[in-house]
Amino acid sequence: SNDSLLWIQKLHNAARCVGIGMTDLGTLLYPPLGDNIQEEIQRQSKSIVELHDLILDKLPPVAFPEDLLDTSRKIRAATVKRADEALDGIKKMT
Repeated sequence: SNDSLLWIQKLHNAARCVGIGMTDLGTLLYPPLGDNIQEEIQRQSKSIVELHDLILDKLPPVAFPEDLLDTSRKIRAATVKRADEALDGIKKMT
């Protein structure tokens, strides 16, 4: 249906946003240090959270296995926590 195709397009676009600025797993774990690391942390964490929000949406057109949903919840929560910690650390340094 059109709803399914629209959702797939949103998921694909969200996944592409996560990949901006990342060239391999190492840069995912350790984001590139640009001119403004605070903005980069906010951008990357926002894109990861948005991707997982699409997966965890109450009405996705795809029935995901519970273990995938559980992993998605954990990644989303960890992203928020680590981004907050990093931003707090930057704030303390300035």
